[in-house]
Amino acid sequence: MATSRTNSDAVVQVDLEATVRRSSRNVLTPTRFQYSAEIATDIKKKRTTPTTHNDKKRQNSRKDIKEEDDVKNSAVECTSGGHAGLSSYELERLENIKQNQAFLSSINLFQATEELKQVTRPKLSKRRLMRLQAAVEKGVPVRKSLRLQSLTLPPKPRETQICGLSHKRPPGPLLMKPVNMEDEAKLPSQLLELFSEVSTEDRKELSLTEYCSALKNMKTTEDREVIVVNKRLVCAAFHPCTSSLLMATGNTFGNSHESIHSLKFKHCLLCVSVHPLQKQYFAVTENKRVNIYDSRYLKEKKSKTVSQLHGHSLSIHGAYFSPRTGNRVLTSCMDDYIRIYDTSAMTKKAPLLTSIRHKLQTASYRTRVSAVWDPKQEDCFVVGSTSKRHIVKVFHESGKLLHSFVDRDNVTSVLYVTAFHPTRNALLGGNASGQLHVFSD
Repeated sequence: MATSRTNSDAVVQVDLEATVRRSSRNVLTPTRFQYSAEIATDIKKKRTTPTTHNDKKRQNSRKDIKEEDDVKNSAVECTSGGHAGLSSYELERLENIKQNQAFLSSINLFQATEELKQVTRPKLSKRRLMRLQAAVEKGVPVRKSLRLQSLTLPPKPRETQICGLSHKRPPGPLLMKPVNMEDEAKLPSQLLELFSEVSTEDRKELSLTEYCSALKNMKTTEDREVIVVNKRLVCAAFHPCTSSLLMATGNTFGNSHESIHSLKFKHCLLCVSVHPLQKQYFAVTENKRVNIYDSRYLKEKKSKTVSQLHGHSLSIHGAYFSPRTGNRVLTSCMDDYIRIYDTSAMTKKAPLLTSIRHKLQTASYRTRVSAVWDPKQEDCFVVGSTSKRHIVKVFHESGKLLHSFVDRDNVTSVLYVTAFHPTRNALLGGNASGQLHVFSD
């Protein structure tokens, strides 16, 4: 009997060795199960007792410890030569694990991990929070660590208040680049000195009686007429210098841009006006509506409007902010109405204040007539008339006509373009042929 048992044991041992020699990828090691009353009791407890948050933390920690032990054991097996019957791929994998384990040990990673696990930031109790709040209310300085005290934060950016500032021209002379002169020609020195003159005068607003009397003293003569462009004149303005009257005009070829913002509109834009104080706002005429945008939030398509000016039935060819505060917007429409809107609050729909009947219709090949503000007077504006060729009218924002400039001898055409001087009692009017007429005291 002993002999037969020995043979059977030998046969079993040979079969196991043959199984071990096979690739470990295809063969699964047998699992032994051992039953006991204690194990059954533990399994029953796990099924009936709900797991708490602490139990989950213990399970996760045990899982992490088990994984670390597996890695260490695999490394030990690899170093001790316990890799009989493994393929070349698994041998190479164990060698990589061994090298990684040595590298992590050399940089003390496991030690740092254990230290971080031990260091836990305690939560502040309610009593501690109450003490801190009481210290802040009494003005007692809160204790800070040396690390936080040694840090130096960069200074906060200085905020600029745009609403309360008045717009001023940058100091120093501006460059003048002539485009219609020969290469060897030069601008006269007197013109350069006049152009670089800085106006320091800030004229105060007059009462309506004083303003009307100043308008009556303004006249035009033959020596105040000059042809400045050889094409149709579309815009003109005074330079703010006070020693002489310096004017700039533009024809259909267009005066160069200061900044460009790319926007896509369904209709052409006939007028753009920037807010005098809050430079981020600008008004744009889009067919039968005036929209006010914020340049900081522009998009190439579907930009949101800050405010809209409704009530126009035809195309709008003029919309301008009031010169000093920007609390009003003056519009000129082809439906022969001049309208004034309240933009002091920048609501979604600006309320209409005044509507004035005035002849504004022109042919498509003619320069459009637009009402413009007087920069010296916040509530007054000037406009030409297409019904009578030699008349320019000045209105109050309430709709009251203050004065009419009439000169049948010198003015024989419609003055489409009009503009007031910012400080002096002077008014210019330009016709479609590029001729300017100046009214001054």
